Amino acid sequence: MPTKITLTDDQLEELEGHVSDVDGKMYSYSGRAMYGRNCLGIELEDMADAFRLALLIDNDDLAVALSHVKFDSMGLGIIAYFPDVEAPEGLDDDDE
Repeated sequence: MPTKITLTDDQLEELEGHVSDVDGKMYSYSGRAMYGRNCLGIELEDMADAFRLALLIDNDDLAVALSHVKFDSMGLGIIAYFPDVEAPEGLDDDDE
């Protein structure tokens, strides 16, 4: 299993602010071919919001941590998920 990236408290706080700016929500998510392992997921309205979120991130270490991203369709929205990034404690699971 690949090494998981754990975001620092400062990175997590910055990311939470940016996710809020694009009206997104962070989840603990298990994507395709993850076989039940959870990672950081961010629910967004569309790909434009994903692009806006990427443009807001100006912390180089955070940008590198989030550079391996995948997307799933959620019917009326999308979820960007980061298989290499550990889901921070306290996030809801995607199936709740």
